[in-house]
Amino acid sequence: MVAVRAAATDRPAADRTGPAALPGERERWHRQVLCDVAVTDRASGATEQGTGVLEHLFLGPYAPLGLG
Repeated sequence: MVAVRAAATDRPAADRTGPAALPGERERWHRQVLCDVAVTDRASGATEQGTGVLEHLFLGPYAPLGLG
């Protein structure tokens, strides 16, 4: 079993003036966030640290999450 913990830092969008495929500004529906991550093995207690990208993509209504 592995537990993951992350601290995210928002990076500003490089292009805030270009056209968006969906209503609203591009950074409101697609976001990539640089994360510092610590992964801990629950059995041994060993921890590894690294950096990665967490990506969010919002495409529209999604009832299971209550997004109308």
